[in-house]
Amino acid sequence: MRAETTCFAVRRGEIQDRWDVNYTSASLQFEKEYSNPKYSLIPLRELVSFVQYGISAIATEEPIGVPMLRMNNLQNDGWALSDLKYIELPPEELNKYKIVYGDILFNRTNSKELVGKCEVFKEEGDWVFASYLIRVRLDQSKALPEFVSAFLGTKAGRLQIDRVSRQIIGMSNVNAEELQDLLIPLPPLDAQRSLVADMESARATRQAKLSQADELLKDMDAFVLEQLGLKLPKEEKRATFAVRLNNVRQGRQDALYYSPNYEKLVNALKKCKHPKVALGEISPGLVGGATPTRGDAELYAEDGIKFLRILNIATNEIILNDVNYIQDNVHNGELKRSQLAATMF
Repeated sequence: MRAETTCFAVRRGEIQDRWDVNYTSASLQFEKEYSNPKYSLIPLRELVSFVQYGISAIATEEPIGVPMLRMNNLQNDGWALSDLKYIELPPEELNKYKIVYGDILFNRTNSKELVGKCEVFKEEGDWVFASYLIRVRLDQSKALPEFVSAFLGTKAGRLQIDRVSRQIIGMSNVNAEELQDLLIPLPPLDAQRSLVADMESARATRQAKLSQADELLKDMDAFVLEQLGLKLPKEEKRATFAVRLNNVRQGRQDALYYSPNYEKLVNALKKCKHPKVALGEISPGLVGGATPTRGDAELYAEDGIKFLRILNIATNEIILNDVNYIQDNVHNGELKRSQLAATMF
């Protein structure tokens, strides 16, 4: 959540704990948002039974041992478990770092939008977690992990995390002590259970609709190809192939360019009954985006021109619920450089 203004004044006597602008600015918004809570605000440290940093040992892609969760496994929409690494540990180390069903795992260092991100872990089996994560185990007689995790994912919860996180060269970090200072509005357990049930029902409905939309998009792809008279060739998985020297096109020496899959696709496009043009003919202004010159701190701003990044681009959609901003001078400088580059090629 952003403050309404980027310029403000604070009395010297009001600054007690931290001297950074981000903390002071967010504190003003924090006081406004949390001025009249319905339930008592309880520090997270009063609700936890155990807090721990993860293991710093190196894991490997070879599936030997137990899977180790890393910060890339904790994403905006929950757990991404398709890219795992593994580690062999003696029994005492495994017991020390083994994740218990219901533990909350926090991302302690990452980009601004992902630092402090947390999720409840509910997988079966033996799992451990890496040093960039912090494990928080709650006293569930006081608070449900699903409720605490869900609250900290709201705008009000993120406001607290953004307030205490420290930014260094484009990355942000938060430590265990700062996490335990976060305030949780704590309704009775029955109310927590009811809220959690409603949220899980809404998430299940959303996931079902997303799955349905994905299926519709798959059908749409097939429909578009059929209307164009294109039939995709069957994919070949062989990694070794030969190309005649006189078929090697000038300027391209890379093997993937001449793969059988690519050649079959080109031939299928040639058979298409519709006219074919190069993308550059219908979009002559192709240019690259802005890039930092001395780190992200120089590139990003608190507000200004919206700046799309890789994570904003998904299949068949542009995601705008997490957009960064770029400074006007950086944008104008990059625009001029991009226009110059376009005239040179």
